Amino acid sequence: RQYQHLTDSLRGKDCRAALQPALAHARSPLFDVAVSPDGRLEFLRGITNCAFESEDDATAFEAAELWVARTPGERWPQIIRMHYGFRFDRPAASLEALDVLARGWPEDVRSIGLSMLGRLRRAADEADEKGDRSLALYESLLRAGYQPEAPYNDDFLRMAHARLLLDRGRVDEARVR
Repeated sequence: RQYQHLTDSLRGKDCRAALQPALAHARSPLFDVAVSPDGRLEFLRGITNCAFESEDDATAFEAAELWVARTPGERWPQIIRMHYGFRFDRPAASLEALDVLARGWPEDVRSIGLSMLGRLRRAADEADEKGDRSLALYESLLRAGYQPEAPYNDDFLRMAHARLLLDRGRVDEARVR
């Protein structure tokens, strides 16, 4: 009954009042046992959408994390994770989401602005000293066909990517980049 009441509330005009109780319900172990897989995803979608529309970014991010834990290939929660991971001290979530989006929805990656790209690059640089995370970032950008908006060009991205490829002995690939 609580699940149904919250589901109905999330669909209402004033869904914001249901956000915290709905999130608590989604975190409970009973949620995974008592609610069907489709029902869980619809419930998490409702929380995420309501939180996003209500500008409750922390709740939107947390609901997106719960959603992705159940179905990592969904577009909308990955977009939320990519944009909000930094704000909530989870830059790894932003980097993971970028990779998923580059594989399935490259247009979302191509729409990233330079400020977001800068945050992603810093997060990748800080993630590991060997540069593996940075290499994965550049390969995701390449896979998506990322190009900064004019008047900027991608020289800085190609050079950084080529440097990482050279560090790994991948000379031919570096030359192409």
